[in-house]
Amino acid sequence: GHQEPAWENSLRLLAQTRTLGWKHVLEAALWAYGHKQQEVRLALQAVQDAAHEFRRLLHLSPSQPRQGLALCQWLQKKWFKHYELRATDPWLALQQGRFNCVSGTVLFAAVGEQLGWQLVVQELPEHVRPALLLNQGKVFPVETTSPGGQVPPAVARPPQRTLSPRALIAVVYYNRALDAAERENLPQALQWNRRAWHWDPQNPNVQNNLVATANNYALALAQSGHLAQAEALLRQVAQLAPHNPIVQQNLRYLATKRQQPPGP
Repeated sequence: GHQEPAWENSLRLLAQTRTLGWKHVLEAALWAYGHKQQEVRLALQAVQDAAHEFRRLLHLSPSQPRQGLALCQWLQKKWFKHYELRATDPWLALQQGRFNCVSGTVLFAAVGEQLGWQLVVQELPEHVRPALLLNQGKVFPVETTSPGGQVPPAVARPPQRTLSPRALIAVVYYNRALDAAERENLPQALQWNRRAWHWDPQNPNVQNNLVATANNYALALAQSGHLAQAEALLRQVAQLAPHNPIVQQNLRYLATKRQQPPGP
C-alpha cells in the first residue's frame, strides 16, 4: 500500500495537540519543509541551547523591551544573517543564516518561550513580527528583519491581527503553497493552501490564495479534458467564496463545455 511520508503523520499528530506553543510552530514549519525527525530534534535542541546561552546575558539588559532587542541582535549575529524573501524554512536560518520574517519570527518566539517570556505575533500586510507582552497589557514589537530589532518608522503601522501559534502555522503553510505555485506544482500548492485554511480560516490572504490556486488548477484540469474533476473542484471553492465572480464565470464556462459534443 501507499505509505505516507513521516512528516505527514507528524503534522497530523501536531494538529491534534490541544495547547500549542511557539516551539510547536517551529516543529510544524520543519515538517512542512520535509525535514526528518533527527533534524527536527536538532532544531529544537538548538533553540534550547540558544536560550540557555542567552540567559547569561539577560542581566545586562534589565528592562524587558531591551532584553527583546538584545535577543534579536544576538540572533542576528547567530542565525539571521542573510534576508531572503522565500527563506521560510527555519532550517535554512539555523544551517546557512538565510531567513525571512516568518522563519525569523518562528525562531525568535521559540527562544523567547524557552526564556519564559509571554509573546504574541503581529501580522501586517505581507509581513509578520514577534512582540513581547509587557505589564498592563502593553506590547513591544521586535523586527527580526531590521538591524538591531528596532521597528523602523516606515513600518510602524498598527498590526492587522494578532496571531496565535495555530495562525502562524497557517502562515508557514501559505508560504509553502506559494513556493509550490512558483514551481508550477498546482496540486501541491492546493494541498498546502487547504492546510493553511484549515488552521486559520480567518486569514484573508490564505482564503484568496486558496481560491486563486483552485481556480487555476481547475482550468488546467478542464484544458486536459478532466471536466468532471475541474467542476467538482470549482464547486468546493464556490462554497468557500460564494460571491467570487471568476469562480462563477468558470463554472458557467465548464457547464457550456460539458454540453458540447466531443470532437472528432
